[in-house]
Amino acid sequence: MLKWFRPDSEHTLDGVADLLAVSGKEMAEARRLLGVLGDPLRRVVLERVAGRSRDTGCLAAETGTRPGDIAHRLRVLIRAGVVVRTRDHFYLARPYPAACLRKYLDVLLTLAAHTHGADAGGD
Repeated sequence: MLKWFRPDSEHTLDGVADLLAVSGKEMAEARRLLGVLGDPLRRVVLERVAGRSRDTGCLAAETGTRPGDIAHRLRVLIRAGVVVRTRDHFYLARPYPAACLRKYLDVLLTLAAHTHGADAGGD
């Protein structure tokens, strides 16, 4: 058990984030990304452009989705700051939001592990 953790006290996600040196800005970015990824097609589009740049036509062909539906998802991802469009109209994922999400999950898992201990198994 960590020194700072007292089972009888109430711990919050933001309190653990402070202890793990995860900034409020990073936590907010992760929460925003979780909201954006609530749409399954947006999540698939993000996964595709994380590996390499792609254009709308390529994404539509790879997902079996209409180009208009892909374009809509890309606009949402761009507005959210998760994806950028290059000059030649290809799309790329930005690494910063994913890095914030990883830190957020570290905070969440740390809180869960130290709140529930051995009961937090993968059942």
